[in-house]
Amino acid sequence: MRATDRIVRTALVALLAPVTLASCTGGGVSEGTSAPTSTPVAPAPPVATSIPVVTSAPVLTSTPVTSSAPEPSCATPGLHAPPACWRQIRPLGSGGFPPSPGSSDQPKWTPGRFPLTLPARIAFDDQLWMTGQTVAYSSPDGLTWQQHAKTNWGERIYHAVVYFKGRLWMYGGLDYASRRFLRDIWTSADGTSWTKVGSAPWSPRGGETMVVYRDRLWLFGGADHVASDRSTDRFLNDVWVSDDGIDWSEVTAGAPWSPRDAPGVVAFRDALYLVGGQGQSDVWRSTDGKVWTRLTADTGWGPRKGPARLVFDDKLWVFGGWIGPSTSARNDVWYSRDGITWQRQAEHAPWAERSPLSVVFRDKIWIFSGKHTGGADNWGGDLWQMAAAPTS
Repeated sequence: MRATDRIVRTALVALLAPVTLASCTGGGVSEGTSAPTSTPVAPAPPVATSIPVVTSAPVLTSTPVTSSAPEPSCATPGLHAPPACWRQIRPLGSGGFPPSPGSSDQPKWTPGRFPLTLPARIAFDDQLWMTGQTVAYSSPDGLTWQQHAKTNWGERIYHAVVYFKGRLWMYGGLDYASRRFLRDIWTSADGTSWTKVGSAPWSPRGGETMVVYRDRLWLFGGADHVASDRSTDRFLNDVWVSDDGIDWSEVTAGAPWSPRDAPGVVAFRDALYLVGGQGQSDVWRSTDGKVWTRLTADTGWGPRKGPARLVFDDKLWVFGGWIGPSTSARNDVWYSRDGITWQRQAEHAPWAERSPLSVVFRDKIWIFSGKHTGGADNWGGDLWQMAAAPTS
């Protein structure tokens, strides 16, 4: 395995048997230019069914409250899991690695598999897209995937890809060979032909979080230095905003939350919420990216790295990741309606411990495998979904 492919901030233990299990919500919730044309995908196997300035210290406005929801078993064999329960859609071994230059990872992606190691995002025509160095993948349904040759933007890690105003954008990251952080801007109107359109005014970095909020593109934090093994070891807490993806304005040189890479910022209820990141378990809220209120210093789900953090069913969700060494992955699931009070949906979800690659698509949470550093097969290639609970 090439080192590029190993340095991924996501994790998985692949010893889960391919059976359909579900974990109920007790809280009422619920990378080539060699291929000039796209490769059609064969049918997938049957589905197993005005900004003010902060001058004061952060304010703790509320005491965190955590609780564990009841966890009645809803493990159901067969195709139909109850709503708000996790269900396995594809078994272990259903994914394939992109044909990254120099990579020896197996199995490679072929029609009928889903791509491994690449985050999914909703882009053109509300389809899912995964974007690598020389290839990209698209899917209308999350199950059948098509491979496309794309412009080679160079071997890099820790870069950000985001869909904004009808285009895909790629920012910065770490040039793998030179170990140099970048701040270049690339964009594509179709996911395959990419053009470098300039350099950002913010300092070279990787591991930044990009969020679309109030029809503007926002950048939060990241890292600007790496250790000998290319792991990040110096961090940022600045905030920037753009109306077009090219021209950027600094919102603040230093937010009140601690410097971190992969800050867990999401747009939720017309505000920005920072949910952990860099081994933190704090939650902050802002409506302008500069004035931040700390909602809680410790959520109860612990100082973890690499979890999934997303908005679904009008709630904030955190699941998986690791606490302590990267080999110590988790498979617990937490949610909150306000960022302050957190409830545990499951101490152990039916999917194995990992740092999940997750996306909300078609009113479901999807987990496209994930990685568990040190696991026997640290990219297991299973696919899971969870739907919201029906309202009464």
